[in-house]
Amino acid sequence: MRKFHDHFFSGETKVRLLDLTSVKQNRDESVLDYLQRFEALKNRCFNLSLSEKDLADLAYNSLRSYLKRNLRVLISLW
Repeated sequence: MRKFHDHFFSGETKVRLLDLTSVKQNRDESVLDYLQRFEALKNRCFNLSLSEKDLADLAYNSLRSYLKRNLRVLISLW
């Protein structure tokens, strides 16, 4: 079992853009926890070539829908 693990698990997995786009905020996850998890995953995307705005859009689009609605209302009032 140990040889299998050592052979197939390097400990550091590379993350692709597809992995980052599939991140979604969990049902009971706070916005802060979600954003920290998103950022930690983003930091493992070594060949990522997205602008900060595109990354922010990715993170925003993966928020729970009621949070996005609340943010849109706040922005419209601002």
